[in-house]
Amino acid sequence: MEMMFLISILKSSIVASVLILFLLLIFKFTNNIFSAKTRYFIWIIVILSLIIPARPKANSTLITVNPALITNNSIKKIETLEQNNEEKNIYASDNISSDSAQTKNNKIHISPIFLVWFIIAISTFSYRIIKYKKFRKFVERWGYKPDDKLLKLFDEVKSSLGLQNKNIALIKCPHIKTPMLIGVIKQVIVIPENYINYDEAELIFKHELTHYIHKDLFINLLSIIAISIHWFNPIIYICFFNIQTDCEAYCDEDVLSTKDTDYRRFYGELIISMIEYGNNSNTALS
Repeated sequence: MEMMFLISILKSSIVASVLILFLLLIFKFTNNIFSAKTRYFIWIIVILSLIIPARPKANSTLITVNPALITNNSIKKIETLEQNNEEKNIYASDNISSDSAQTKNNKIHISPIFLVWFIIAISTFSYRIIKYKKFRKFVERWGYKPDDKLLKLFDEVKSSLGLQNKNIALIKCPHIKTPMLIGVIKQVIVIPENYINYDEAELIFKHELTHYIHKDLFINLLSIIAISIHWFNPIIYICFFNIQTDCEAYCDEDVLSTKDTDYRRFYGELIISMIEYGNNSNTALS
């Protein structure tokens, strides 16, 4: 049973790897054809296929019975079969004690290959979750509430995006260099301590709240699950990197969809100014 499960995972990993490499080639040479949104949703489908390697098969032996065909003779035959089955059950019950005793002596055998895969998969997932929790505790320890002016701006941006009733916190943290959204269940937007340019802050809020609208942190969690299952496949890590890239591109695409050239230029300059810092959270759930 364990080997069948591993074979199913291996098959899905191989198929997904071929698909990922094919998509990378397609996206590279058709950069202007597919939008970031389209690429992002295609990657999500790939991730879901990696998480669910075993798919249910349709039952091909369905039998239907027409009640009109049941006659008295058929009923008598059924009664005779039932009596025979009762006699067999009585005979089988005599051997229950001996069979159960033999079953107790049988030891549960787990394939070593399955055990190795399972331990590494759990360790990979646990490592990333523990790393996120440590970073979350770090932010909660050193973070603090921004000034009222910045909170008011944050509430205004939330209202403009229809998120006025959502419980999304905003905190400053002196030990981070770039703004970020963290948390899967309880979302928090974290901004650097020296971030006081309110024009730029408005753009940052729109960007991070758009990540919230897109449920990107939940997609990151699914990606972590896929990586944990297919830890042996390096192409899956390449897929995760491209998911992150297209996730950001889709977010920028959405924020700028109705904006003019000046707004786009200002937004682009802000993004470029943060490239040198990168994402210093060092956790996938941000």
